[in-house]
Amino acid sequence: MTSNKLGVCKYFFMTYLYKMKYALLFIICLGLFGCKKDNDLVFRQGIDLSFNKDYSTEGGNKWNKPVNVKVVLIWKSENRDLTFNGVDALDKTSNTVIAPDFTYSDIHSQLIELPTGKFFIAYVTGANEDPKLSYSYTNFSLQVGEFKIFKKNITALVANSNNAW
Repeated sequence: MTSNKLGVCKYFFMTYLYKMKYALLFIICLGLFGCKKDNDLVFRQGIDLSFNKDYSTEGGNKWNKPVNVKVVLIWKSENRDLTFNGVDALDKTSNTVIAPDFTYSDIHSQLIELPTGKFFIAYVTGANEDPKLSYSYTNFSLQVGEFKIFKKNITALVANSNNAW
């Protein structure tokens, strides 16, 4: 009878391996083909904007600290020749005032995602801390996947006037 028991065990074991072979093959196929990832790449572009100011104590210690600007304005500038007077952006080609496309207030650091193209950016400092109501502007363009870094130290800006970017 022991040989009969071995035959039965051998039969169940072989049947078990036979079924497991297909289960294992199914799991491998599911892993390889069942969980397909989309390979669509998403390209983002924009600007990394930060403002800071130098401070010093009476003892001569100096440090640089982030500082908020009152407002940051961004315009799409394709086919435009923009200038900024501290309040409005004027398109010199059509002689009209243009509303900003993007507006941010009370920021010292911001990552701003923008579409590709040409842009005009301006900022105005606040009225509470020197330099009071100082402003500056510049043009820039973005390509697909490009991030531009704008780090502005506003320590030496002249109050109530346009300052070079």
